[in-house]
Amino acid sequence: MALNVLEHDMSVKQAVVSPRVHHQWLPDVLLMEEGFSPDTVTLLEKMGHTIRSSRTMGSVQAIIYKDKYFYGAADPRRPSSGAVAVNP
Repeated sequence: MALNVLEHDMSVKQAVVSPRVHHQWLPDVLLMEEGFSPDTVTLLEKMGHTIRSSRTMGSVQAIIYKDKYFYGAADPRRPSSGAVAVNP
């Protein structure tokens, strides 16, 4: 999520709702949420990754401070989530 905001210039809302990917040493499997293009999955498989689909991976509620404003986003992966910010 943070990488999407910092490196891909997404808004906090865009980053929160974007599909996620997870990898760890063991098991050597790349977990990918639904929403990635088939081309991306194929490219990763050709690079030698073992892909496993995952419906959801966690939930995040995020607030960023940019240009003297707070921006918040609630993850739609979980029901009844919300984000609130108050300007100082």
